[in-house]
Amino acid sequence: MYSEYTVVSTLGWGLLRLSPQSQSRYTKLIDEYYPNVEYYYPRYEVEVRPHGVRKVIRVLRPVYPGYVFMRQGVEGITKLPVRAYWVRFGGEIERVSDRVIERIRELEGRGELVREVRNECLYRAGVRVYIRLGIGDLVGVVCRMVGENRALVDVSVGKCWVPIHRLEPV
Repeated sequence: MYSEYTVVSTLGWGLLRLSPQSQSRYTKLIDEYYPNVEYYYPRYEVEVRPHGVRKVIRVLRPVYPGYVFMRQGVEGITKLPVRAYWVRFGGEIERVSDRVIERIRELEGRGELVREVRNECLYRAGVRVYIRLGIGDLVGVVCRMVGENRALVDVSVGKCWVPIHRLEPV
């Protein structure tokens, strides 16, 4: 049923949109039913520590979750059991040139496509800070963070909740 298809590589690349949870399942179906169709989705390595596991492992994650670049001209590619749609602008399927795909592959190969940034909070427990107020500054020690934008700070008159935009490390 799904094995009848035609490939026209002169049309360039198109972009398919699908559910991010279905991306790996969709690519397995493509490999099974359309083995000669060229598709691509860039990935990068990230360090994760799964729940209940002490060891950090490296896994591949898609750069664009839920999107797959596919050679256009394949009939029935959106009729697989996983729901997929061509990305369209003005009713027409948007085309992506071979140069763009080559450049993305080049950056992916060098590990420069995605840069992992770790946000470490400067205001962890035990850090001495200035609390900037309109009338003057107080010196305190951070007891703990509350969410991402408030800290419990111990100052000479007691403990208080302070927004982190008012804090500055000593």
